Amino acid sequence: SQRGGVTSLKQAIQLLGTSIIMPMILELTVGGSLNMELKHYGIPTSGLRKHSLCAGITAKELTKYCGILPFTPDTAFTAGLLHDIGKIALNEVLSGSESCLTDKNESLGKSITELERELIGADHAEVGALVLEEWKFPIFFCEAVGQHHLPTISNQLSHLIHIANWCAHSIDLAFGYQSPSDDLYMESISAVLTSQFKSYKNRSNLLRSNWHWLK
Repeated sequence: SQRGGVTSLKQAIQLLGTSIIMPMILELTVGGSLNMELKHYGIPTSGLRKHSLCAGITAKELTKYCGILPFTPDTAFTAGLLHDIGKIALNEVLSGSESCLTDKNESLGKSITELERELIGADHAEVGALVLEEWKFPIFFCEAVGQHHLPTISNQLSHLIHIANWCAHSIDLAFGYQSPSDDLYMESISAVLTSQFKSYKNRSNLLRSNWHWLK
């Protein structure tokens, strides 16, 4: 009999598995948006994509250093990839303004999220969570994105994204840099990661081995 090809997404998932297919789908569906220049954040073309991919790869890699988690490594990747999706929406809201949040961030000494709340009434993490709710992502996933700057004890994914975002910032892949609290970073590490990751050596090795190609 003649061999048939893969003609549907369902067949492709069955053949290759969700761990291969889902990142490809996400890259195709949101990749164009992540490549946009975000003028009001001082983010050049492809800057957000690099940062988001870095955070996604990091979040997935970090699951190796966790105990039992209520979500999969692929979910961690997806959350890392989409954690700043709210910046795309807010950049449009600010389209009538000449202001750049990064410039104000530096001149006023305020964080990006503080400036967003002052100008718009919500920050990009909160807006990102609302966007993902509209896309029918699970509540815990939306909450994790919404809390990635201020992770909560009850949501382990929010801690994982917080750490991944910190790591992406630390290798200069972020624009509109918001220096995270060292205390909060260490709280997130204690909340979800095993002692194996808590040494500086392992953190450094993880940074070097996974993201040198994104530079």
